Amino acid sequence: MREVREVWPEQYPLTVRLGVVEFDDGQAESLADAIQVLKWLKDAGLDLTDVGLALSTSSEQVPWGPNFMVPYAAQIRQVTGLPVTTSWMITDAQQADEFVRNGQVDLVFFARTLLANPHWPHQAARELKIERPAEVLPTPYAFWLQTWSN
Repeated sequence: MREVREVWPEQYPLTVRLGVVEFDDGQAESLADAIQVLKWLKDAGLDLTDVGLALSTSSEQVPWGPNFMVPYAAQIRQVTGLPVTTSWMITDAQQADEFVRNGQVDLVFFARTLLANPHWPHQAARELKIERPAEVLPTPYAFWLQTWSN
């Protein structure tokens, strides 16, 4: 990490996605190990971590459900002091906004949500009553959506 930080431009964040928990008998140990690794990475120049699943054993009993990784991201943020994000099954704009506003995460990433609805950022901006919701999109997309929806 230190070597990457030496050559990575300061104006760009240095990020990592890390599987922080295994949902098996070693859950507490895997989370503690991940926290230690992230502390080392922070000391070496890491700016942000995307909190993910380890999924390294076939016996994992993942508690799939809306927002299920948010508490782990919040814990990582609190213990390490690193800015965090996660993306697992966050689909509700109000909830995503609350997670950021109440300090559980610093950012919300979207993966499957955008595959299911590529216009989700625009939809979310409208639900959150953003004054000009199209402005959350790149200009060509915003222009298309404004033209198409009129």
